[in-house]
Amino acid sequence: MRVSEAELVPGDLVFYGNPVTKIHHVGLYIGAGQMIDAPTFGKPVGVRPIRHRGDDFAGSDRVIN
Repeated sequence: MRVSEAELVPGDLVFYGNPVTKIHHVGLYIGAGQMIDAPTFGKPVGVRPIRHRGDDFAGSDRVIN
């Protein structure tokens, strides 16, 4: 289920890239504008802001059962 950035809750997925052609990165939202992600192969998993200048934030989604 698509959710807006304002509706994010911990556990939602945040996507980066072009939603029509290619999503290249996914993070797990943990609240307070932060996500858990692994920036690239070989780099440690960490906590980072979901938005930064020049990002290609594509949207967010909530997995529901």
